[in-house]
This record gives sequence, structure tokens and C-alpha cells, in this order.
Amino acid sequence: MFKHAFKEMPFPLFSRLFPSLVALPEKEKHSADMKRMFERVVDEHIGELDPDGHGEKPRDFIEVYLREMPDNPVFNYHDLVGLCIDFFEAGGETVGSTLAWFLMYMALNQEQQERCAREIDRVLGEHCKWSME
Repeated sequence: MFKHAFKEMPFPLFSRLFPSLVALPEKEKHSADMKRMFERVVDEHIGELDPDGHGEKPRDFIEVYLREMPDNPVFNYHDLVGLCIDFFEAGGETVGSTLAWFLMYMALNQEQQERCAREIDRVLGEHCKWSME
């Protein structure tokens, strides 16, 4: 999704005139698939929601949002699905970037690799399937 967005952002008119050059159909298909996936997740939460469960601790953001919907007309189903997509995409990009930087740092610093491996061995002990030895 991000790969296609960067092709489209600098020239939005160009992307509408020549959608196949910026992979617009793939981006739109991906967006529709993502929306359907989160609609299913929200629908499952709606089916499992206890309307009188205000005393219970909510299990996640979706449940908190759904509990607020009847009391606040600003909260609605379509915005909830959009927020879920935003959280998912933003989280995926930041985690991926962090892991890429971490792996590069570790590849360039043998001493830190060994330090991390020792800590993993110390913390996980026999539960660890690999060892530095």
C-alpha cells in the first residue's frame, strides 16, 4: 500500500489519467480488501458485544468505540472501520521500519549481537532452541 501511495502522491492528476502506471487498480483492490477484513472484525465485535457490559473491562479499542456509539452521534461504524485500517497500516509500517533498522544495526555490530544472544540465553534458558555455542 505504501509503495503505491508514494508513486501517486507527487502527481495525483497523473495517477488518475494513467492509473496503470502508478498501480492504482492494485492499491484500490488492496484498500477494498482491507476494508472488508476490518468490517468482518467489527461485525464480530458487534455480535459479541454485551450492551449492558459497561461495568466490565473492555477487551480492546473496538469494544470501547462500540460502547460509545449509542451515546455519541459522532461515533459511527464507517469511522470505526477507517480507524482500524489507520491503526493497522501505521503500526505495520513503524514495526517494519524499526525491525529493518534493528537488523542493520545488529549486522554492523558483532559485539551487540553477542550481547543480545547472551541475554536471550540467560532469560529463556532451556526454552531457547538455539545457542551462541
